[in-house]
Amino acid sequence: MYSYAAYGLTISSSIALPGLPVCPLPCKSPADVVIQRGRVGGVPTLSDSISGGDDFRVTPPGIFLFWRDIATIFASYAGGIIIEPASGTNGRLLRSIIVGHGIPVVLFLKGRFVMHASAVAVGRQVAVFMGNPGAGKSTLALALCSFGHQLVADDIVSVDLQDQTPLVYPAYPEINAWPEALTALSYDPAAHEEVAPTAEKRIVSLQENWVPTPQPLHRIYMLERGETTRMEDLSPGDAFLALTHHSFHTKLHVGDENPVYFSQCVQLARTIPMRRLTVARSLEQMRAVAHRIELDVEH
Repeated sequence: MYSYAAYGLTISSSIALPGLPVCPLPCKSPADVVIQRGRVGGVPTLSDSISGGDDFRVTPPGIFLFWRDIATIFASYAGGIIIEPASGTNGRLLRSIIVGHGIPVVLFLKGRFVMHASAVAVGRQVAVFMGNPGAGKSTLALALCSFGHQLVADDIVSVDLQDQTPLVYPAYPEINAWPEALTALSYDPAAHEEVAPTAEKRIVSLQENWVPTPQPLHRIYMLERGETTRMEDLSPGDAFLALTHHSFHTKLHVGDENPVYFSQCVQLARTIPMRRLTVARSLEQMRAVAHRIELDVEH
């Protein structure tokens, strides 16, 4: 078994997950998350599930996720993940599914507030970037890291709201970026491996620009594309709606009757300043936008 530490969890896995930080010895036993390759049986129908969709089912024991002809996952409330890959599924694709989908489900089941976002520590204060696909979350995070700031997480951001100060837990020291974004930020796309076979995004390792400990959440920015770059405050109501739209809970359709989830949204909307950041449709502007973020976080 391989041992890792990510998102504040210890992870024991029968499948190698390169890029995740190796769990320092002595590693907690039993691990918070146990990942095993095996058979996932008994996938329920929609009528037998709490909720579901084309690629998932929510049940009392846990959540099923499936990708036709690729893999099926079952994640339990106890922290177990069973993954059944289809014949011929590539190891890198398997790793991408576990890290990008299986572990976030476990974080959700453990009560974390999970966002589709990127996070960077500017000083010791975390700025989180939410937005639709293509809004520039990873590109902006990479631009800030090129200034010497530290990556906290890319794609999946996990926030612990149990204490008065929301804490963002570090994921792993990698950003997935589009080749054109890498070129605009003076990286060579050819020097970086694809996220998965046939995927266009590339993996950028930021081992030297990564913060390994939880950091306080300071700002949340909702990114949008527009003709010019501008920033404006969001009202608590608009902030609440943005959080519900970009959280992992919403994808699973379990937020409508989840009082804990809604209280988390309310807590963040009331206590963490949120801005709408409209970014000009030019990758070359990302460095200037990153400088603007620096100034906003520091003041």
